Amino acid sequence: MSEFIESSVAVDRLLKKLGLTKEKEQVYLYWDEVVGKNLAGKIQLVGIKNDTLIIKVKSPAYHQQLKLYQREWIKKINSYIGNNVVEYLKVIK
Repeated sequence: MSEFIESSVAVDRLLKKLGLTKEKEQVYLYWDEVVGKNLAGKIQLVGIKNDTLIIKVKSPAYHQQLKLYQREWIKKINSYIGNNVVEYLKVIK
């Protein structure tokens, strides 16, 4: 039985191996609050790579909205986390 580990330990190890720190994990928790519930389904957070959030948008109109608010959203995210975890947003299709 000594080869078994607790699921929380396994998850922590996996997140660490993937480079997902506790701070970056919190970004996922706050995303809907940052962009607003109405936009959260249309401007989706799909990943984090280093200091960049990978975002998917439903249409060019939402891409434009993201461009307008990206600095504000980055500031909000970093203020929630208490650290400058995010510096950029990258849109994918």
